[in-house]
Amino acid sequence: CIGEVTPKSEICDNIDNDCNGLVDDNLKRACSSVCGKGTETCYQGKYIKCTAPQPTAEICDGKDNDCDGYIDNQKNLQQNYSLTQSCSNRCDKGTETCSSTGKWVSCSAPKPTTEICNNKDDDCDGTPDDNVFQVCFDTKLSGCTYNRIFRRWLCKGVCRTGKKVCTAGVYSKSCVGDVGAVTEVCRDGLDNDCDGATDEICGGTFPYASVTSTGSFLGGRYFTAVKKTATGTYALTSSLSGLQCDKMPLFLTPATNARRPMSYTCSGRTFIINVGAHATLKGTKQDSSFYAVLPRREADTIWGVASCTGSRTCSLSRSYGGSTLTQRGTGVVDITSTRCKNATGPLFATILSSSLTGYATAYYYNGKCRVRTYGLDGKLAIRSFSFWAPNPKTAAWSVISSTGSVIAQNNFGDSRAKWKSKFLSSGSLLYYDVFFPAWSRIGAALVQPRVGTPIHTPALPTSGGIRVYSRYLTSTQSKATTFSVMFVQ
Repeated sequence: CIGEVTPKSEICDNIDNDCNGLVDDNLKRACSSVCGKGTETCYQGKYIKCTAPQPTAEICDGKDNDCDGYIDNQKNLQQNYSLTQSCSNRCDKGTETCSSTGKWVSCSAPKPTTEICNNKDDDCDGTPDDNVFQVCFDTKLSGCTYNRIFRRWLCKGVCRTGKKVCTAGVYSKSCVGDVGAVTEVCRDGLDNDCDGATDEICGGTFPYASVTSTGSFLGGRYFTAVKKTATGTYALTSSLSGLQCDKMPLFLTPATNARRPMSYTCSGRTFIINVGAHATLKGTKQDSSFYAVLPRREADTIWGVASCTGSRTCSLSRSYGGSTLTQRGTGVVDITSTRCKNATGPLFATILSSSLTGYATAYYYNGKCRVRTYGLDGKLAIRSFSFWAPNPKTAAWSVISSTGSVIAQNNFGDSRAKWKSKFLSSGSLLYYDVFFPAWSRIGAALVQPRVGTPIHTPALPTSGGIRVYSRYLTSTQSKATTFSVMFVQ
C-alpha cells in the first residue's frame, strides 16, 4: 500500500500523530528552573507553562524567594538575613533587618524616651520639655517631710507639694503650687496646720448663743429658739433636756462697749435673760446684743448656782464637780474645790436674778475661787450667782493683764495659735483688743474681771477677736484691769 500514513506516537508538533482525532492531546513533560522542578504542557506544537517555581524579588518571609541560595538576603549579597528596608516612627526614620523568623526587627529610628529637662523632644510628641517637673516643697514651709526610704514627700492635712517646671531645659527656681502649714482655722473640718489633728484650737463644743439686740441668733449651738419678750428681756430655749435652765447655770457677757448689768433667771426650763441700760442705777432694761454660754460636764471642771442670803449663808444647786461655798462677808463668797487650786485657769460668774441687781467679778485667791458681787451702784452686795471654772485643757481661754499682756493662755500646744492682746485708750475709755485664731463673729465670748475691785468688762466683736472695755462701776472713769477671756464657737 503506497502512500499510506499510519498512527505513530503523539509528539508536540501541532499534528494528530496517533490519529485519534486530537492534536497534541495531553502531552506533558518535565521542566525545571533555578528554583525547582515542574511540568509543562504542549499547546499548538510548543511546550508552555512550566510549573516549576520561578525566582521572585526577595521578601522577609524566611524563604529564598529569588533562589540564589540565600534566605532573605539583599540582591547580589551572598549572606542570609541581610535583607533591609526603610522604617520610621514618630521620632525619625531608619532601617530595619529581616530576622531568621521572617520578621522585620531592629528599626534603627530613634525611639521615644521619657521626657527630661534638656530642651529636646525626648518623647517625640512635638513639644520639648512638656510636662517635665520636679516635685518640691519650700523649705520655709512645714507640713511635708521627705522620706528617704521611699524617696517621696509625705504630707499631712491640707499641705501639698508643688512643682518646679522645666522651660527651655531649665527648671524654675521657685516651687509653684506647694501648700504649707498655716494657723488652724476653727470648725472648717480641715487640718490647716498639718499636724495630724483637725480643729484642735477650737476648744470644746460648748453650748452657746450669740444673740442680736432684736432677739435673733447670730450663731449658736444646742439652742433652738430665742425671743425678745420685752425691752431688754430675752427668752432662750435649749434643744436638749439636759441643758435647760432647771439643770444648768448660764454665763453672760454683753456684746457692747457700754456698762450694762446682766442677769438671768428660769421660767420653767427656759432661760430668761435681762440686759440693762448703760450704767443704770434703777435696773432699767435696754435692748442689746449679748453672748450666752453653758458649761459642760467634764473632768477638771466645777460649776454651780450659789443662792446667797443676808445671813451669810449660800446654798449650792445645779452644781457639778464637787465644791463648797463660804460667804466671807457682804458680797464675798469663796468656793472651795481642787479645781480652784489651779490659779491660772479661767473663771466666770453671772448674777442670778429676775431683775437687774448688779455685777460680779471672779478670781483665784489663796487656793480658792472667789466671787465678789456688787449692786448697781458698784458697792459690795449680797447677790445670788452662777459660777464656772472650765477645764483649762478643753476651753479656748486666756488671762489678760491690766497692761494688755497675755499672762496665761491655752493654745492647745499649737505654736502657730497664740493669744494676742493690745492695751489701748481713747479719751476716757480704756479697752483691750484680744485676738485668737479660734474666734468667729458668729461665736461667743465670755469676759470676766479677774480682780477684787468693782469693774465691768463688756466686749464688742471685731474682725479678728473682741474689744474688751474696762468700766469702773463707781464712776464714769475707765480703769485698767486683769480679766479672763474664753472664746466659744
